[in-house]
Amino acid sequence: MQRNERPGEPHEQGNRRRRSWWRAPLVGYLLAFPFVGVSLLVPAFEATLGIDNRFIGSTSYIVTIVIGLVWGIGPALFSIVLSVLALDYFIIPPVGTFTFHTWKDIVVFIPFIIAQLFLLFLFVLRERDRQRLLLAEQEARTQARELAENNQALAENNTKLAQMDQLKDQFLSRAAHELKTPVATIRGYVQITTRSLAKEQNLPASLTNLPAQLAKVEAQTRRLHALVDDLLDLSSLQTGGLPLRLAPCDLTCLCREVVEEQITLTGRHVDLELPPAPFMIQLDSERISQVLINVLTNAIKYSPGMQPYG
Repeated sequence: MQRNERPGEPHEQGNRRRRSWWRAPLVGYLLAFPFVGVSLLVPAFEATLGIDNRFIGSTSYIVTIVIGLVWGIGPALFSIVLSVLALDYFIIPPVGTFTFHTWKDIVVFIPFIIAQLFLLFLFVLRERDRQRLLLAEQEARTQARELAENNQALAENNTKLAQMDQLKDQFLSRAAHELKTPVATIRGYVQITTRSLAKEQNLPASLTNLPAQLAKVEAQTRRLHALVDDLLDLSSLQTGGLPLRLAPCDLTCLCREVVEEQITLTGRHVDLELPPAPFMIQLDSERISQVLINVLTNAIKYSPGMQPYG
């Protein structure tokens, strides 16, 4: 994920760069000269006061530590070399000349150099640990910032999903209400036609099956009306289930009615084998009828034409 910079980040980074220019190593190399010079003034000032300082180079340790902490290892090593040269030239007799003529002259400074190098080694260890902590802190901040951005994006997505879910509920509710009117109208006309036919004493031969067909139409409108009621029950849809209307039902009769209806609608022949006796069971006849219709229509749709299905 690409991180978006916050408005204040470039300004803060610029301030950090402006504040840290003086910590550049080149500045440390240049300031090593006055720092070493100040360290030489301390024993000279003590000498004027009559103080016999047996640790003349002690101030050089302070200079090495300060330069190492602020400007790093390179300037600190340079300050050690300058301290050795300055002590040899200005403090150790004969003053005003360098005494690095024999190995004995060099051995005199070895403890001084080793001690300063040891301090510098400790500083290196400390600086390495500090850099690791800074890096870990920076990574933790970056991860925290990315996590906050991801959480914000997730919250926005959740808000959009909630809005879409609300729109879906509104659509289902409106669609169900719109469907109820034509379904009720169809059912009303079917009932009126059925009552009108019932008053006729002698029906033409072509209309003898019409009352039975109208009864099936009314049954289907009742089923469609029940489905519309289920769409209106949004709380049931949200919980992932629909209420079951359990009642005693003859499964044999239900299967026969579904098959006869599909034969009438499609003109296909369906072989149906049913037990002779009624098979009573507690079930939701509307749901089971819909399942049987779906299975049967799919079977008829994907079976070879004019081939009996059973």
